[in-house]
Amino acid sequence: MGVVPGMRGFPRLTLAILCLVATCCQGWVVADEIPTAAWQPARTWVFCVGLLRWENPQYGPFPQKHRRDAEMLQVLKDCGVPAAQITYLCDEQGTTAAIEKEFTHFLKQPAKDDLVIVYYCGHGYNTSDHKQTFLVSYDTAGANRGWEVASIPREINRLCRAQRVVIALDHCFSGAMAEAVRQLPNPKVSFAVLASAHHNSSSTGNWTFTENLISAFRGRGYMDDDGNGQITFAELDANIELDMSFAERQMSQSLFTRGFDPNFVIRASHKPTDPEVGQRAEIEWHGKYYRGFVIGRNGALSRVHYYGYQESDDEWVTPERLRIPVPKTRPVNSAVEIEWKGQWYAGKIIGMKHGLHMVKYDNWGPEWNEWVTFDRLRDAK
Repeated sequence: MGVVPGMRGFPRLTLAILCLVATCCQGWVVADEIPTAAWQPARTWVFCVGLLRWENPQYGPFPQKHRRDAEMLQVLKDCGVPAAQITYLCDEQGTTAAIEKEFTHFLKQPAKDDLVIVYYCGHGYNTSDHKQTFLVSYDTAGANRGWEVASIPREINRLCRAQRVVIALDHCFSGAMAEAVRQLPNPKVSFAVLASAHHNSSSTGNWTFTENLISAFRGRGYMDDDGNGQITFAELDANIELDMSFAERQMSQSLFTRGFDPNFVIRASHKPTDPEVGQRAEIEWHGKYYRGFVIGRNGALSRVHYYGYQESDDEWVTPERLRIPVPKTRPVNSAVEIEWKGQWYAGKIIGMKHGLHMVKYDNWGPEWNEWVTFDRLRDAK
């Protein structure tokens, strides 16, 4: 389908390819180019850490009902991924020591032509100097800082024989994984990194990011942006970015290194028969508007799915219940003040996308740059 505002399009496909070319030009020394391929579930290995509760009450529990990490694993099994090739550490199983031990054991098992998927959902945090990022394990406290993000690609590169590795992270500051992979000195593995948030940005507690993974592996037609009957990692990446910016007001981050073709096919799909399938919109329900997208059409009626709700809540709606919001924005290069943790700091807008603004703080290094919403900006004094 064509790319129009609010549609599930593929605006990042070209960008992903350009980033891939740019990465190659920056002197990456990685695995030889691997021909474009299609996903083979039987040759897939999955390492999943899902944390919705923690020993330390400061992290609080997330609701256990309808947890999408478990749903995603079930979808992968239904697709044909052998249960013996899935490692799942859930909640109290996910201590720092257990994660690191099981990850080392896991990485030694896949063969060269297998695909490895590493997934984490829960909490993440940057150190105060923004030099390190950690994933919060079940027993994170004091000197136990959790699972260091930078250690993950290092261990993969050191121990894993598989040439392709997908890392998908659903937590605050998850884009730090893309930065860590980018900094590998001698990568031999080809990576696809999909992260719910920019490396300096928080992430909501909703499942929007993981729901994109589930939809892609299920072969949902609305993920097939170009309508060719196949869903690729580039299309998954594009949909994640548009959904996170539209539904959660945060910018996702991704990276494809040399050797991992963004056009790697995840699943065949049923092509949408109507160009409005996939359109993102606000939907009126009992006098209030909720964000969602169109998943089907029947004449003038649209079947919609609400972000964060179950498929049982999908419904058919009339045209007057749909509206396309227009985000408020400020011009690039504008001098502004930026709200950060209740205080205002001078800075400048250096980028804008999907109604979000990339800002640089005056007198602070680029490691503090972040994407912010319109309501965190005001005119410079």
